[in-house]
Amino acid sequence: MAKNNSKPYNDKKNTKNSKNSSKKKNIENTTKIRIDRERLNDSESLDTSFLEGRFSKKVPSSKEKRDLLISEKSKKIQRVELLKKLFYSLSIFCILVLGIMAFFANNPITLFHKKERLEEPIAIQKADDTLDRNYLFVGDYHTDEFDFSLYHYDYHYVKVSSDDMTASVVSNQLRDFIYQYNPSIVFLQLGMNDLQKGESFETILKSFHKIVDGIQANRPYATIYVESLYPINPSNPYYNDGVFGDLDNSDIQQFNEELKELCEEQKIEYLDIFQELVENGALKDSYTDDGILLNDNGYRRLVKVINRVIEAVEQ
Repeated sequence: MAKNNSKPYNDKKNTKNSKNSSKKKNIENTTKIRIDRERLNDSESLDTSFLEGRFSKKVPSSKEKRDLLISEKSKKIQRVELLKKLFYSLSIFCILVLGIMAFFANNPITLFHKKERLEEPIAIQKADDTLDRNYLFVGDYHTDEFDFSLYHYDYHYVKVSSDDMTASVVSNQLRDFIYQYNPSIVFLQLGMNDLQKGESFETILKSFHKIVDGIQANRPYATIYVESLYPINPSNPYYNDGVFGDLDNSDIQQFNEELKELCEEQKIEYLDIFQELVENGALKDSYTDDGILLNDNGYRRLVKVINRVIEAVEQ
């Protein structure tokens, strides 16, 4: 390589201290950098690793920034949409669960079919078929005052009664008063309150027809016993004239005759309780304390009639 005669700017031999040299020239001489070409080639071997991290960082352009923002916004929207879908799904699930619970609350499912829940007619049972004995007593104040526990009955019974029970009310609520108990025998003791309210014989008998027809259609295996109206005793010193007004035993007997005819037409059993309790054309004195309600003696007489019916069925 040819030698370069140039010397570095700080070489003392090239320093001129002449007084005639201008200030500008001195500055130029002192600031002028001479580059050694051989040394310039050494730049390839310089350690520039400390600059690599700085220059490797890429500053995103405005378009890239916009795309990045759009991407982030899209991710947020997707998350919101996902949360909405989850919320709607949970809402629908909760509604379905509540609907199912409401359905089963109104329509309970049991493993065993209860007879009292039966709403459709079933086949008529034969005499030798096994059928649970379930005796149902439906009536007014006479049945309501009838304390079955005093007479040590050994059969299953249900008593549906009230002081003001009428044939009209029962005929309009057969499901509540009769069907739900699924009786094998029904004792009907009704009519006195209807008469007391001034209902005609025809109206009362229509109510009895409706009751009997309903039982025969919906509980065809049940045997129906219709009790006659009970006698009264207006001559009793404690008799209340305001209860039945001008009603007397002749009126009661006349109605009982028509009720008996209804039972014959419908081929159902008629129990003549009137004749079991009457003496000299009125309710027997020993069977009542006030001329209307039965006392203990009167109910014991009634029990004998009921027991005869049940014994005949049980045999």
